[in-house]
Amino acid sequence: RRGAAVCGGLALDALVDQWDRAGVRVECLRGIVEPRGAAMADAQRVCLITGAGRATGLGFEVARQLAAAGRSVVLTARRPEAAAARAADLAAHGLEVLACPLDVDDASSIAQAAALVAERHGRLDVLINNAAATSVFGETAAGADLESARRTVETILFGTWRVSQTFLPLLMESANGVIVNVTSGAGSHADPVFGLSSGNAMPASYGVAKAAV
Repeated sequence: RRGAAVCGGLALDALVDQWDRAGVRVECLRGIVEPRGAAMADAQRVCLITGAGRATGLGFEVARQLAAAGRSVVLTARRPEAAAARAADLAAHGLEVLACPLDVDDASSIAQAAALVAERHGRLDVLINNAAATSVFGETAAGADLESARRTVETILFGTWRVSQTFLPLLMESANGVIVNVTSGAGSHADPVFGLSSGNAMPASYGVAKAAV
């Protein structure tokens, strides 16, 4: 949901503009960086972002801004070397984050990440489900390779679901646990540019999976 210049306590206007142009719809929650209630007033919020391995990606920018706001950030990516590289990028600017491999399609990988967060922090305050996948641009419902479409839906929908289930016990240890699911205008009938009814080249499986999320 688009807001003022400060959304969720972060200066996100430029980023939201970028996401709008990319067809992404973001629900900016003040609770991400401003705890609700006195119980969390003096605690450092622990935030985990999935799919933050691309230097130009949305997940990495969210991680950067949360770290800059003083939050304790767990930056994850499917490839360990990508997570380490993005953490090094932030360290070069004086921002410290914890790099952690996490593949949303791999239950054991998610469990290992949850175990690390439990060991380091004992709770999770904010889970940002950003990891996604896509199929071939121009994919239509009538002509889709259903195995390829299945993989896209598996990552976007069931990956988000799988991560949320695994981290739920840690979120319940928080006084104000928050789950943020990053979806897209591609999953909406209302979006005239990227939406399901727009006739653009966004893959059908991507739109369906984002609509489900």
